[in-house]
Amino acid sequence: MRVVLDGQVTGADGIARATRHLAAALMRLAPEAGLSLTVIPPSGTPRYSQAEGDHLLAAARRHHADVLHLLDYRIPLAPAPLPLVATVHDLLRLIRPQHCYTDQQFARRFGPDRLDLLAEATRALRTLTPPPPGALRFPASWHEEFYGLMTAYTAATATAVITPTRTVADHLAEAVGYRVPTVIAPWGVDHLPASAHGAGPLPKELRPGGYLLYVGQARSHKGLPCLLAAYAATRAAQRGMRLALAGRDFTTGFADSADLPPGTTLLGEVDDTQLAHLYMHAAALVHLAEHEGFGFPPLEALSFGTRVLVADLPVLRETLGRHAYFTDPAASPAATARTLDHLLDEPDSDQQRRSRAAWAARYRWDTCARHVIDCYRKALT
Repeated sequence: MRVVLDGQVTGADGIARATRHLAAALMRLAPEAGLSLTVIPPSGTPRYSQAEGDHLLAAARRHHADVLHLLDYRIPLAPAPLPLVATVHDLLRLIRPQHCYTDQQFARRFGPDRLDLLAEATRALRTLTPPPPGALRFPASWHEEFYGLMTAYTAATATAVITPTRTVADHLAEAVGYRVPTVIAPWGVDHLPASAHGAGPLPKELRPGGYLLYVGQARSHKGLPCLLAAYAATRAAQRGMRLALAGRDFTTGFADSADLPPGTTLLGEVDDTQLAHLYMHAAALVHLAEHEGFGFPPLEALSFGTRVLVADLPVLRETLGRHAYFTDPAASPAATARTLDHLLDEPDSDQQRRSRAAWAARYRWDTCARHVIDCYRKALT
């Protein structure tokens, strides 16, 4: 069975992490599964363009693939001569279209020429599929219209769709108006080192058990304004408990644009060994995102036995079970602050830490890869 896998998404976000570790797990299992896997590296082909799909179809032909697996919701617009498997990570921009790029934002990030290619691809999609019921009738930008049309086209065209959670599968069915052939393959969190050997000391402002941790991007849908307001309203700072922000975009520019309360430490991007060290010694991880498809940081923190406080989302109820503290950030930062103070007031125990780690240990990349390989086999029948 010859499979071409789209490995072009790289970087520090969740989709890039899933791409990297799923590809590695598939490679590990390839000999026993009778799988010949080719991972297509970044090529410079413009994203959100018709050329993006054409490039992947050409790679599939070149490698005589039996299956083409797209690791994001975008699939080729041209007719495919082989089964297409698509991964849908979340439905954020369909459920909350305010997080789509405006035309001006898209042009600033990708360039005006890329905006023209996005518009061309969107016009082509109009001839292939109607917008899904979950999309707005009058989209505010090319990106918003493209997102809705491509989601509908992928749901109708792909041989199978893989989602990391049942919640995403339900969101997709609700968005397009019918149950899509879906394989639920939860991601793993066993990619971090089991120990922090070689990580070096914590940053000088942080002490073991003396900080709250946020891990992720500095993006609006991640709930950072509520997190900062809630931290300022807790008794954490009075106890000498700092708030550490780790991840992409936490730079001087972020500090200049955000209202950071006293006691905040910006760590920026860290490698996996440093990240394991931070999880291991945090008093708790706080994750107040307004939408998730899976949520790496809470489960990564649980894998080290660390307590987590998260937004009360169906997907996090699914992935974390009873092993998290839940709050409704939309209610008020004060309510979240009270929940956080309650967490910090409660004693923790080695047994509770072991229970949290055991729950997270169920999420393994080899298990995910086996679900994906089964999906490939079924796509060929």
